[in-house]
Amino acid sequence: MDGSKPVVLNITGEDTVVLKQISSEVETVVKSVEGITDVNNSLQASKKDNE
Repeated sequence: MDGSKPVVLNITGEDTVVLKQISSEVETVVKSVEGITDVNNSLQASKKDNE
C-alpha cells in the first residue's frame, strides 16, 4: 500500500442544475492535481447511466 487515503467531497444544494455545474468544475480542478487518481463524480455518473 502506498499510504494514500481516500478523499470525499460532498457538494450539497437543492438546484440540481447548479450542483451538476459545480461538481463538474470541482472534478476538473481535482483531476488537475498531480498524484490524484480515480476521480469519481457521482452526478456525472448518474447522468451517463440515464442516457
